[in-house]
Amino acid sequence: KLIAAIYGPREIVKREDFSLRGKVNCEFKYMPFSRKNYCNHRPELEEKVISKCISESLEGVILLEKFPKAKVDIAIQVIQDDGSCLSLALTAASVALVDAQVEIRDLVIGCTIRCLEGRPGTEGGQEEEDAEI
Repeated sequence: KLIAAIYGPREIVKREDFSLRGKVNCEFKYMPFSRKNYCNHRPELEEKVISKCISESLEGVILLEKFPKAKVDIAIQVIQDDGSCLSLALTAASVALVDAQVEIRDLVIGCTIRCLEGRPGTEGGQEEEDAEI
């Protein structure tokens, strides 16, 4: 379970960030109670990697040329991590863009496929995700 919110497009206030094409910023965060073993690992690096993946994925879909000197901020907070957070976050951010009436080319849908014991499958929980590592 997660929450996705879109803020913008809004004006870029820093002069050095000026661009004739809009920018996409994403902040992906796990809530402290979202995982059983939240304290046992450092989520900061994972959060930065997922934020970058989401930003890069959605930059190609949002019509950034229609938002010169502006940015679109995407905030995603994971409430309960049952696995497949990246694919769920991509889908939720895409739907949130539509709800915020930001002009986009198409919807982005995320999907996770795992190969366990030689058999591919789409459904899996946190236990299967942890077993792969």
